[in-house]
Amino acid sequence: FHDGFLDLIEDDMLSNGTIPDVVPFYRYGNQQADPSWSSAFIFVLFSRFHISGNLEPYKKHRDSVKLYLDNMFRQYEERGRLAMMVATGDLWGTYGEWEVANETDRPPHTFVSAFNWILTLQQASEMAESAGDAHLAKLYAKNASDISREFLQVYYHEDQHSFEFGSQTELALALRLNILNEDEAADVGDFLNHRLQADGEDQGNWTVGMYGFKYILQSLTKSGHADTAYSLLKSTPNPSVGFMLLNDFEPASTNLWEVWDAIHQDATGNSRQHHMYSTLGTYLYELAGVVGNQEHGFGYSQQKPLQLAVQGVINNLTHACSKSKNAFGPFEFCWSAPSFDGVIPDDDPPSSSHFTVTLPTGSYANITMPLLQTKHHRAKRLRIVESENVIFEGTVDRDSMDLPHAPLPGLDSLSFNFESYTLDFIVSSGKFNFSL
Repeated sequence: FHDGFLDLIEDDMLSNGTIPDVVPFYRYGNQQADPSWSSAFIFVLFSRFHISGNLEPYKKHRDSVKLYLDNMFRQYEERGRLAMMVATGDLWGTYGEWEVANETDRPPHTFVSAFNWILTLQQASEMAESAGDAHLAKLYAKNASDISREFLQVYYHEDQHSFEFGSQTELALALRLNILNEDEAADVGDFLNHRLQADGEDQGNWTVGMYGFKYILQSLTKSGHADTAYSLLKSTPNPSVGFMLLNDFEPASTNLWEVWDAIHQDATGNSRQHHMYSTLGTYLYELAGVVGNQEHGFGYSQQKPLQLAVQGVINNLTHACSKSKNAFGPFEFCWSAPSFDGVIPDDDPPSSSHFTVTLPTGSYANITMPLLQTKHHRAKRLRIVESENVIFEGTVDRDSMDLPHAPLPGLDSLSFNFESYTLDFIVSSGKFNFSL
């Protein structure tokens, strides 16, 4: 499907790099496309590369990618760049943030267009570098860096830890770009969390549309507010995903709506079978322990291993199992662990934690396993089984570590992180069972 979709985009591209809002282009949209909508060309290519490590789609469309990005940069220059667009009220786009839950919190079109423009450049640079197109990678990276600086100068309010008008979408998108330092990102994440609390449970908390929804759960999680993201996912007041699925009037089944308040709107632009909020699936993987892979990849190289974590991103889940696949085949990660938050009393010893991971040949995973802290740091026994063979048994404790110093079959490294009080494993292809 994706390969065919990419071919359709290229077929409808004009000789100057202009592509339409919708392909095939015969009924809806414009040509020149809204910058946010046309970014689908790069995003689909990047997802093919990011999930499986497959660069063939990028190589096939490499010339069209450059043509498209050159056209976008031409538009950007002709409009006077970002500061001029904002000063003159140039929207630089037709649609912007699509179908917001709260119209008063809609970000300017120009903000959303600039975000997607920067992100497409970042992703194009990464694909070009991996494909050996060093000159293009450097060009795209420079443009992304230059426009990111302009983005910060125009929209970032450092004293308020906010962007533009401080909407949920603006904060979530800004965090996704990774253009803030660690302290700034934490402050903006705190402000996003505050905004969600201030918007209130009785309103369902959400004010986002298509783009804000795509990134808000991950932005909250990455900035230390995974519990808020989880609460949002579970909420059922209107508007929310929970309301779509559980309302008494027209509950969705396997589908999602285009409009948050669909049951109270007319039929115009009001699809009941829409995919634009389906990015919540990425967050469900994070809950199940496949964390950070929106940015880190799916384990097709040692440089971009699967990021797996027992207990996922919050502390009160007790078990989960996730299955997916990369270019080499299916992988599976299942775990169970006691629910905890903080130090466990010595008179209430926790049950064991364990996980299994199955990786196809050629794949790599970095796995984090938290150690439950008791008052006197009770030692735990670690047992590792590869296929049906016990390859390690030893003691794990804060003060005395009985860990292997030499690599074990399929286990590239095993270390104890004193700062996070976790065991960190790096494994390659095989089936492993770890118990603690």
